[in-house]
Amino acid sequence: MMLWWSMLFGGTGQTHFDPLEPLEEAPTVLTEFDVLSGKADWDETNLGAGEAELHDGLFGNDFLDDLDFFSTGVHGVLAVELARINEPPPVDLVAGEIRQSFRGFPTPVLRNGFAQIGMPETLNVAQTINIQGALIPVLGRAAPGGMQNIITARPRARKQLRFIATGSTADRGRLFLEDNRPMRPGKLWQRTALEWQGRTGPQDFFKEQTRTVSAALAHKHSAKLTLLYTLDARSVKARAASAIPEYRIDAAGKIKGPWLPLALFNANGPHAWVTRESAAASIQLDSQPTKRVALRASLEGWSRLIVQDRFTTSVLNLSTGRFQGVREPRHLELPQQAAALRTEAIFRFSAWGGEHKLLAGAAGTFGHSHRQESALSVADRNQLPADVRSFDPLAPNFLLPAYDPLRYTRIIADRRERPRYSTLELSDRVAWRQGRLVATTGLRYDLVDLEVSDSKPGVTKPRYRDDTGQLSHHLGLNYLIAPSRLLLFGSLSTAFDPFTPVDARTGKIQKNETTAGYEAGLRGRSVSGQLEYAVSGYWLFNQHISRINPLFNDPLADADQSQPQLVAAGEEEYRGGRLEIKWSPAESLRLALRGSAVRAVTVASPDLPQEVGQPITRLPPVNLSVNLRHQPVDFKSGFYWSAGWQYIAGYTANYADTLREELTYPGYGLASLGAGWRWKLGKLQMEMDALARNVLDRDLLRSHALLGAQQEGSLTVRLVY
Repeated sequence: MMLWWSMLFGGTGQTHFDPLEPLEEAPTVLTEFDVLSGKADWDETNLGAGEAELHDGLFGNDFLDDLDFFSTGVHGVLAVELARINEPPPVDLVAGEIRQSFRGFPTPVLRNGFAQIGMPETLNVAQTINIQGALIPVLGRAAPGGMQNIITARPRARKQLRFIATGSTADRGRLFLEDNRPMRPGKLWQRTALEWQGRTGPQDFFKEQTRTVSAALAHKHSAKLTLLYTLDARSVKARAASAIPEYRIDAAGKIKGPWLPLALFNANGPHAWVTRESAAASIQLDSQPTKRVALRASLEGWSRLIVQDRFTTSVLNLSTGRFQGVREPRHLELPQQAAALRTEAIFRFSAWGGEHKLLAGAAGTFGHSHRQESALSVADRNQLPADVRSFDPLAPNFLLPAYDPLRYTRIIADRRERPRYSTLELSDRVAWRQGRLVATTGLRYDLVDLEVSDSKPGVTKPRYRDDTGQLSHHLGLNYLIAPSRLLLFGSLSTAFDPFTPVDARTGKIQKNETTAGYEAGLRGRSVSGQLEYAVSGYWLFNQHISRINPLFNDPLADADQSQPQLVAAGEEEYRGGRLEIKWSPAESLRLALRGSAVRAVTVASPDLPQEVGQPITRLPPVNLSVNLRHQPVDFKSGFYWSAGWQYIAGYTANYADTLREELTYPGYGLASLGAGWRWKLGKLQMEMDALARNVLDRDLLRSHALLGAQQEGSLTVRLVY
């Protein structure tokens, strides 16, 4: 360290020598340089220990420097399209009721490196890191399909004021204002942020507004201890729509799919609203009492309230021109509170010829939620106008009686849940040969204790309690075949999402989702550094994936309300690979390609046997994104542009069964264009960029029943002072 500082300041001070002793040569004067510059910018606040793991010179490597390249710009269009294919109805998306429609890999989500158990919403997201491939040995955590580490925004050490404004031709808008400044230089920093987002359409009456406020205070008690205090709140109010109505020819026919003439029709009408109020407060501790020991801890409290007024939905019968069954209003309230304490320690030591980083962690989460859904009494429902109960979309009557607990006396659901989650985690990372070989192995044990009280009239089991636990493990390896040129990585892992879904109809606790798998691949770079590539393959297995029963609330098959809400997906198998290429033929030009292919099939399904051996629904087997970007060297002022193309292969929306006909969609491609200008005036940095999505104006509503996928242009202005 003394040598480092002497190199830094050697040319700035005076040179002392004995005047009686002759000099044989002139002293060497070093040019001045900034040791704080570079991608791994030093954080004066001593926060961000989790992200600092990526830049640990012994365990990390330069292949990990550009992690976020594929998640920004026109490459983000591909992620939007893949999410849109599986997107739940807008009303469920706004309300956050999307857990039961989840298909894929059940893995814990991290917040600032701490596992989020039983807390489905994270406020104040600044960055998301996907832990997979070469990141597994570096971070010491793994799960098949990858884990997401959500990084929240924190105070910056330097004073900065940031403003972002975005508008689009699809009636979307965003305003964001952030202020970072030191309150006591070197000791105390604060961050405050305000954000507004809004959109309307494309469905009739649809309107959504989101308001967010965030505040954070970082206090550096000493060089060895920093505390971070955060408070975040979000309010969402939306006049949301249900999904595109599905249809059948007559009462005896099967459901054919979405009825596109009513794609923009909002069956909930102009008076049905959903609100979501969320707040979270946390204290995070980052400490390094010695060079060999690092301690981190987090205490977080979280609360959310969802209130929703809507109508029941059903299938459109073309022979009558009306929705089947009795259409009636519903009122839903879903409060939820939770508190979580998480701790972890990292111990560094040398043993068995290598450098070790041993991570030990423990966490506990205590929550409470209450789901209360009510409807009008039978007498009040029968007094509604006939065209409300038997709904004709061509002559709609959107009468929605205001909620009054004295009128909405028919209880659909009244269930309280008290979950307790406990976690123990232990992993060891080892670096040999100066980081040439890095390996990790770890164990994780999750325990869930769930107590349910069901007060719905007529329920057969008003109170029940269950617990479940499972041990998961991982093993990962990075080997630098040629430093800065070729990296080999591989992993095997299991994962367990300690989420215990309860069937709203039967009260039965479902089995927990589990997954296991293998992954291996290469990351490489050409001698000139102009070409970088990554190729990997994986083989993953899923069990006990919960899904909505396709017969649930069907006006015919579930007329007596006896169908369970959830069914088990049995077992699924995924085999596939990924390819990423980045090529810079010139310093200002970069071409990036990202693609994946997967063969995903249902291996066993006792509830839906017709799906066995079939590809998993709504999962395209191939997707591809290509992006060409030109920008000024070193991100200096000037004009930049990008062009991209995304392709998604054909997929099956659902298979034929006793209720539905088979529905498949063909593959499609989208073109995107982006352009912008960046300039600097003194301390003020300004940037303006435009993005055009679906520039060829492909009609995905007609061909794929995808809402909001029309041609769209957006303009974003960023100011940093």
